[in-house]
Amino acid sequence: MDGVFSFAVFEHVPRAVAQSLIAEAKRILKPGGFWYALIGLHDHFAMFDSRVSKVHFLRHSEALWTLLTSNSISYHNRLRERDFLSMLKDEGGSPIDLVHVLDTIDLDLVRTMRLATRFRAYTPEELAVTRTGIVATFNASQPFSTSWTS
Repeated sequence: MDGVFSFAVFEHVPRAVAQSLIAEAKRILKPGGFWYALIGLHDHFAMFDSRVSKVHFLRHSEALWTLLTSNSISYHNRLRERDFLSMLKDEGGSPIDLVHVLDTIDLDLVRTMRLATRFRAYTPEELAVTRTGIVATFNASQPFSTSWTS
């Protein structure tokens, strides 16, 4: 394949499945092929409830989050961009373009909210990224760039 494209999928599957999808992309891409994923890293409940911020779900414990999303319709893994980049690296992939969406309102919220234990090892900037677009290749000779949008 010349390319593998994913739109709003990776946030809705467990980490092990995301890792296997990246491994499969590596397997089927021809040399010089590209992998692209647009990943919604925001609290999807914010789309339906104006009282919920895009980073609101970072305050919930694993137990509470599992209770809230223990169905096949609203599952969200809450993985952060750093996690996806790590999985990509584990498969020998290299990002060649990365476009983040980071809103200063979300950054301010993350800096002041009580975070669930799982998220305390991340920087506020890593937690406040609410969407990422990653272009990668499994050919490490490509240059890497990063863009920020708000």
